[in-house]
Amino acid sequence: MSLMRVRRPQLPERWLRCAFPVLGGESSFVMLHVACEVTAQVEAWSLLSNYASQVTGGKYRSPVAPAPPQTLLAASSLRTLSVKEAEVLECIGDGLSSKRIGQQLSLSEHTVRNHTKRIFSKLGVHSRVEAIMVLNAAAPR
Repeated sequence: MSLMRVRRPQLPERWLRCAFPVLGGESSFVMLHVACEVTAQVEAWSLLSNYASQVTGGKYRSPVAPAPPQTLLAASSLRTLSVKEAEVLECIGDGLSSKRIGQQLSLSEHTVRNHTKRIFSKLGVHSRVEAIMVLNAAAPR
């Protein structure tokens, strides 16, 4: 994930948190561009950093990025996954369909979908893309 500043003439500056998950199979892939506006968080972080620098007589050095993104917080919930759910999530991260995951792990497609629903619930996500973002935040590939 990265932080990107957007400037346009006569418009206020905006900050976006961007992620570029890659979904693919054996012969092709798709790169998604996911962005979330974080202007308010960046401005608050900047104000706090400036204040901390003044209070410490200039000794405080601000980190480059603001507070950790939500996916990093969700990444801590990976520990709650069962062994089989973790295996399914790894396969999702590899871009496999439910049918292919079932073949690889010797599960029915229905069982894979059930595991996927439980993974989404435990991670607090709503899609495979969000789950991959959580997986990559915890252990970048």
